[in-house]
Amino acid sequence: MIRRTVIAALLTIALILPAIARDFYWENPQYLGGADSRFPLSATNGSSSALLFQDVERNDSDTGNIWLSLRVFSNGRWTSHDRFAGPFPYEGDVPSIASISIDVRNTILVSAATAVNTVSVFVSRDLGASFSETKLNGNTSAVLAPCVFVRSDGGYLLFATRGG
Repeated sequence: MIRRTVIAALLTIALILPAIARDFYWENPQYLGGADSRFPLSATNGSSSALLFQDVERNDSDTGNIWLSLRVFSNGRWTSHDRFAGPFPYEGDVPSIASISIDVRNTILVSAATAVNTVSVFVSRDLGASFSETKLNGNTSAVLAPCVFVRSDGGYLLFATRGG
């Protein structure tokens, strides 16, 4: 009896799995960045999408530089904006330093921990073709993990962790 139940369950699973798999659609994978690209982040506003990632270039085993790169999908096509910001030096393990958001006006905001006590906010009003930078200084405190959000009223929120 148990043997029949197990066989029936396996046959049911074998018949259902192909039906479930038909509901998924996967595009062909595309090359994203350089030899050492990390920490991909995405944002969308419903009509445009932006993909942010870090290009890492090591100097030696403990130090290196990080550049921010961007891919934007709008009007049915992808546009690349390689290394629009940086280099930002790091020591030790490669940190994730940035976040991204895009509002209904297609304004892209990227916040990044660009120095021990500095958060930079990069703003693009032309889907990543150009950026303006605003630096926010944490004075003597370390500032980590900045994260930018679009508010429902069109404003923005920036959260960051303040160290000791």
